[in-house]
Amino acid sequence: MVRRMHRTGILYYEALEEFKKQFILVVLRDVNWNKSKAARALEMHRSTLVRILRELNIDVRNPPMPNAVAHTALAYRRRKQSPDDRSPSPENLSRRRSDSL
Repeated sequence: MVRRMHRTGILYYEALEEFKKQFILVVLRDVNWNKSKAARALEMHRSTLVRILRELNIDVRNPPMPNAVAHTALAYRRRKQSPDDRSPSPENLSRRRSDSL
C-alpha cells in the first residue's frame, strides 16, 4: 500500500490521513460499524473516535463500499493531475464507446 501511494505522488500528510482512515474503516467493518466496540478495539474513548470520524468524513450511518475505500489514494493523484494528464477511467471509456455507436 505504501509503495502504491508513493507512486501516485501523494503528500506525506495525505498518506497519514489515508492510513488512519483505512485503519479505522477496517476496525469498523470488523465490529459491524459499532462505534463503541470500535473505540474499545482501538483503545480510545468513544468521543475521540467520533471526533476522528468527523474529521475524516466517515459516516458510519452510510458506510463506504469496500472498493470505493480502496481507491481513495488514486483520487488524490487524479485531483493533482491536469485533465490532459489523466488516463481515461472505465466510465469514460464506456461513455466513449456508447457515444461512437
